[in-house]
Amino acid sequence: MKNPLFAFTVLMCLADTGKLAAEEPAPASLAALEANYAEDRAASLRRVLAKYVDELQSLEQSLAAAGDASGAARVRLERDRVLPSLGLPAVAAADADEFAAFEEGSDPPMPAVPSTVPADLGAILKSLLPGGTAASTAAGPAPATPGSAVPGRGAKQVLRMANAQLEGTYDPAFGFHYWSGGRSASWTLSDLTPGSYRLVLRYSCDEKTGGGKLSARFGSGKIELEVPSTGSWNRRRELVIGPFEIAGARADLILEPVKLSSSASYLMDLNALLVQPVAPPTGTGKP
Repeated sequence: MKNPLFAFTVLMCLADTGKLAAEEPAPASLAALEANYAEDRAASLRRVLAKYVDELQSLEQSLAAAGDASGAARVRLERDRVLPSLGLPAVAAADADEFAAFEEGSDPPMPAVPSTVPADLGAILKSLLPGGTAASTAAGPAPATPGSAVPGRGAKQVLRMANAQLEGTYDPAFGFHYWSGGRSASWTLSDLTPGSYRLVLRYSCDEKTGGGKLSARFGSGKIELEVPSTGSWNRRRELVIGPFEIAGARADLILEPVKLSSSASYLMDLNALLVQPVAPPTGTGKP
């Protein structure tokens, strides 16, 4: 360079500018913009992964119904790999004890952002495009319609939102967003023993932004009731509904909001519910 003094002066100015930029804190508006971007990105990622998990669930049910136990197991392993990205336990761990959803104790807070991102997120996104394949790790018949008959698991059955027929999109990371009115979740139960049953909902309901009236239809019976507050979306309680009289071995169960409270944005957050026979009174043979 022909003028070393000029070059030195320019370098010093650049150094001073960088030093000032490093010392001055970012404007509050920039920090807020970055936070909003991170929140929107995390929400979008959750929706994509939730859809992928739903499609894996449908494919697993289809393979199991077709008698392909090996294919269904491979799909379940794929779900186990993706579910932690939503802050949820793996399927195998959640179903190891069918009453895990009803254990006592405090619940962990809902995740604000996915804890991990699958390394092959690009392949997952591509699989969700029209003509894509839900799972590259297994092949089989077309996915079955969600909400198909749930096999009987003895006298009691635990039903999860992941196995329900849903009217609308469900994000398992923020389940209460689903219950905003005009929605329904339904299951078809098989291998029931005729008699009286009750429903035990494992739910949460914020005292300020949740609450309203819920409709529960099971078989030919229908009950409407107010959903009590649990204090916050992070605090879960059990709500008992019933009894319902079931005459046959197969019955539909449908839950849907009737009306939200005046100050509520959502009705509740429901993780799981228990279908439980009503014990007969002592000394009688009738339920």
